[in-house]
Amino acid sequence: METAQFREIPKNKLKKLKIFKKFGSIYFKPAVFIAVILFIRIALLSQPSFKIDMGDWQSWTARLVDVGPLKFYTSNLFADYLPF
Repeated sequence: METAQFREIPKNKLKKLKIFKKFGSIYFKPAVFIAVILFIRIALLSQPSFKIDMGDWQSWTARLVDVGPLKFYTSNLFADYLPF
């Protein structure tokens, strides 16, 4: 019966493999941060929006369609920040 022969992994390749296994690697913290942010955003998708905010956005959109962005801000419409 023959014994299996294993070839040795070069040290530079071994270091590249170990970097993904460490919790202190430069890729771990940003990956965890992005995963947490995505989880929070997905969890908040089920929450309803504020009706007054949605009403503002809908009226601002209608106004943009009617008069365009150059004539959007007038004294007869309340818009305290950019709608787009």
